[in-house]
Amino acid sequence: MAKKFLLFLLILGGVLTSSPVLAAGGLLKATDSSTVYYLAGNNVRHPFPTEDTYYSWYDSFSEVAVLTSAEIAKYPLGANVTIRPGNFIAKFATDSNYYAVEPGGVLRLITDNGLLSEIFGADWIKRVVDLPDAFFGDYLMGEPIKYSHQLPSGIIYQQGKNGTYYYKAAEDLIWPFKDFQAVLANGLKASDIVINPTVFNERRRQIDGFDSRIFNPAAEPALATNDCENKHLKVAFILVTKDGYQPAQMEKITAIQDKLEQTFSWATKGLAEIDASFPVVVLGDDDYLLFKDTDGQDKPDNEVINTFYDIHPDVFDFIVLYNNFVLAEPVIAKYLTVTNDFSGTGNARMRSAFNFGSGGKLKGIANMGNINKYNIDVGNNLDLAVNYILHELGHHFSGRARFVDDSGIIRTDLLVDKDFQHWHMYVNAVSPLGGNGWASNGDGSFTNVISTLANPDKKQYSDLDLYFMGLLPKIAVSPISYLVPDKPGEVGNRINGHLEEVIIDQIIKAMGDWQCILN
Repeated sequence: MAKKFLLFLLILGGVLTSSPVLAAGGLLKATDSSTVYYLAGNNVRHPFPTEDTYYSWYDSFSEVAVLTSAEIAKYPLGANVTIRPGNFIAKFATDSNYYAVEPGGVLRLITDNGLLSEIFGADWIKRVVDLPDAFFGDYLMGEPIKYSHQLPSGIIYQQGKNGTYYYKAAEDLIWPFKDFQAVLANGLKASDIVINPTVFNERRRQIDGFDSRIFNPAAEPALATNDCENKHLKVAFILVTKDGYQPAQMEKITAIQDKLEQTFSWATKGLAEIDASFPVVVLGDDDYLLFKDTDGQDKPDNEVINTFYDIHPDVFDFIVLYNNFVLAEPVIAKYLTVTNDFSGTGNARMRSAFNFGSGGKLKGIANMGNINKYNIDVGNNLDLAVNYILHELGHHFSGRARFVDDSGIIRTDLLVDKDFQHWHMYVNAVSPLGGNGWASNGDGSFTNVISTLANPDKKQYSDLDLYFMGLLPKIAVSPISYLVPDKPGEVGNRINGHLEEVIIDQIIKAMGDWQCILN
């Protein structure tokens, strides 16, 4: 890779043919210039700044189209193309460091030269691309590589010789190639492949041909999309099917979508809104979306979410997932935290969005199970179906409050001791996450508030929930109480006992202040 840029400029004129018609992904140059451009999908042309940069992507100039200067000018000029990621190691003229290159021109410093052979093999020096210092500004600096298992994104590797070929797509995610022909289809060759025993999360869907996410000279850096949005949320609905779906099933989901938008604003007391207007995405199983669970049933796999992001933008805070075929379910629904940047809520910090195809915007997935179990045309069942979603989304923020009592002991009396993620029935509040509410009868007994409601399936978040959602400041949170029955563990709609009060400062002392931490 020691060719000179001057040679690159001199040889082009004799090998190119004129063609005014170009498709995205094509190569072009002007008749009166030696610069070659890559034409991106948005019709922006990106110049190759050096010969070595060009050869990191292409083997020859045979596909370059020659246009007039006027024709070239019709395509807006974009940023320089950077070295092809994964395959090569960048080295700048007056910088003694070596850098792995990731998609979008992200450089990752190799902190120890011994790592070069551990990651790229004994002949790693053949992968080095020497670049003039003038082009250092074309790149972004990523996290340094300190260990051999930190394979850079974009690399092609095998976990052992004669094993599956993998594309390292993100921090902890790899995509398998169907076979070596699929590797070749993406402009790669045998010498590009490295051997490394590291195991990452693996997509079930195989790469079986050319994929523009693997070969894209105009790729943008895969920057994190994490945020602490809590007032203007956006949700996508997915229906996973095995043998198609009935129109009534789709009508049911759209009714739930519409009701969710209305109810969420009410449930948060007008402090937040949720946009559920994105059309329902139907994904039919194609032998990749389902896995065989221990109960013998086919269940939606994580590949569902990756497949969704293959073709949809990374703009959703939550995904609500339904299916129409799983028959026996151990729970009504369940929530999976994907990204969490809120502290002081009891929910662990989480950064696993790249494993699902999101850059961090996706906060969580609410798996609501079989749509057929929701009979929304009867009574208040539509409110109940929506309340289940509010319950699952609420898990992202709330339902885990501990508090410190007067003796300094951390207490969990507000929580169901089965999982410590739901409000206990004795909590004097009615929330999608639990709590029955208790009204004093003036004689030492208390009545279960839920039993007195005309529509017990429509519930607002409590002030404590709203605090954990970041919607209420701590000063606005009234004390919360819980019932202590005279007979421990007693259940019923009327119970003798007394209320114990907990103030927000006791909770903060145990949990820490609510805050958003994005670094």
